[in-house]
Formats: sequence, structure tokens, C-alpha cells
Amino acid sequence: ALRLLALWVENAFASLGMLNYPYPVEGLPAYPLLLACNTMVSSSSDPIIALANTVDIFYNASCFNISSEYYPCADITGCGGGVGDPDAMSWDYQSCTELVSNVDTNNVTDMFPSAPYDLNALEQYCLKQWNAMPNSSYIPNKYNYQNTTRLILSNGALDPWFPGGVLPGSLCPEGRDITCLLIDQAAHHLDLRGSDPVHDPPSVVRARQLESDIITQWVGTIGREKTTKYNLINYQ
Repeated sequence: ALRLLALWVENAFASLGMLNYPYPVEGLPAYPLLLACNTMVSSSSDPIIALANTVDIFYNASCFNISSEYYPCADITGCGGGVGDPDAMSWDYQSCTELVSNVDTNNVTDMFPSAPYDLNALEQYCLKQWNAMPNSSYIPNKYNYQNTTRLILSNGALDPWFPGGVLPGSLCPEGRDITCLLIDQAAHHLDLRGSDPVHDPPSVVRARQLESDIITQWVGTIGREKTTKYNLINYQ
């Protein structure tokens, strides 16, 4: 029961981090994680009350019902809504097959109870829940960015997932038209959301323009290559 409670709290913070956008979205205010942090430190001298007030920013409930708000699944950061939610269950299945995330908590670099990553426990859960086995090498083998060209790998510096991304520096391949971006003031894939001229941070506006310029250049290059190939075939 305590582990489920901890996961329910972690799910709230993970979701607030991913949805930490500069404008309201999905019933949350702008920069909800900032509000959560301020609420945590200022709402009450009782840590339990402060925590309840903080997670309420995400769950928005006068009375919490964990089974309807959180689906315990293969991804400890949460799979979405409560038990029976189709989105949650589909993410659970993906986490039990192709999208294996070795996420854990240690109570040293985070504020959550220590829960080391346990692949054996994950495999047992997936077998019981979906009769499936997680394949942690599937994504790296099938979509190996080291063997491709014309690729933009963007991450937001406010996204809790960005440490697992391919960031500018040693991991970003050189010489194959691959661009790696770490975008300041951006949460989960903010650069891929619709433009908001009023609220979008300048860093996101610049990143989108760069991405647009790069893709436009690719399209032009591919068009010229196909035109040249077509002309050569007709000439022969």
C-alpha cells in the first residue's frame, strides 16, 4: 500500500514536469511544476498536508481515489489514468515490450523512497499482466540513430526525460546531418506543439525556426537529387 502511494505521488510530479508548459494545458496552470514547488514549501507546516496540497494541483480532487487516478504499471513514472483507462493500459503494454525505461529512485538525488530498478520484477509483472517479455534492445537496434542521416534530436531542459535523450556533445554523431538540441525553458516536446506567440519562450521560437530551416533544406536537397536522377533516366 505504501509503495502504491509513493508511485501515485511520483506520477503526479512526473506529469507536472512533462506538462510544465508556459501556458495552461489539460486543466493545469502555466508552469504547474513551479506552482507545485511553491505550494510544497509554503502551504503548510505539516509535510503530509503540504504534499497533499501539492499533488492536488495535478489530480485536482477534493477526495483522492488512487485506483481511479493512477494505474500501477511497468513504467514507475506512470502510464496515465486509473485502472481500465485505455491510454494507460496501452502505455503499460508498450513498456512491457518495446519501450523499456530503466527508471528508479534513490532518495539521494530525488525526494522519493528508494526503489532500485529491478528487471527481474519487471519481467515477472509483464508475463503476468500481458504474457510478454520486455526487450530493452529493441528500440536501440531497430532505430539506431548512429546509422542514419537527416535527423533532429530535440530535448527540453525542463523535461524530466531529457537526461535520457541524445544531447549536444559527445553522444551526438557528427558528419551525417544530425542535429541535437537541448532547448532552454522547454518541457516535454514543447517545440513540437503548436505555436503560441504570446507565451512561447524565445529559446523555443529559435529552436522551431532552426528545425524548420533544416527540414526545408533537406526537402530541397532531396528534390534536387530526384530531379537529377529523373533527368538522367530520361536522357538515357
